[in-house]
Amino acid sequence: MSTHTGATGLIPLAGRGRGLAPLVHPEIEPFWSSIAAGELSLQRCGGCRTLRFPVAPVCHSCLSPEFAWEAIDTRGSVNVVVENARPTEGMPRIGLEPPWLELTPYLTGAVDLDCGLRLPGRIVCDCGAARSPGTRVRGVSLETTSTTRVHGFAHACVVGPFE
Repeated sequence: MSTHTGATGLIPLAGRGRGLAPLVHPEIEPFWSSIAAGELSLQRCGGCRTLRFPVAPVCHSCLSPEFAWEAIDTRGSVNVVVENARPTEGMPRIGLEPPWLELTPYLTGAVDLDCGLRLPGRIVCDCGAARSPGTRVRGVSLETTSTTRVHGFAHACVVGPFE
């Protein structure tokens, strides 16, 4: 299914709250099954060799429809973090719906991966260090309201040393 390039895979985390399950479209099912297998696989363009995210039917650089799934190194640095500290109440359709209400407070943001891409995701950190841009994190897989897991990122205080 994927080409492994010496990537640092995903560490499965449990007991960190179950986020909303993703909608798994058949065209990008390999992305989700790679997470289940402990990797994070993205598309490598067969035309120009661009590693691409978000996944798409054609390359955003050269428009080639040819690609292969490739496991990437999930280590990177926090670019930006947003803390959802509490649910917004009394505002219809703006407040957090289940299961997010039960997860607050939680961090989400964007991580600049060592492979050159920036990916969004939940950020898990117990010590507060990951609230600062530049903090090193690595990929994890997180539980959802279904059996499908999603990718996220965690600081070393959660997963141990990884550099």
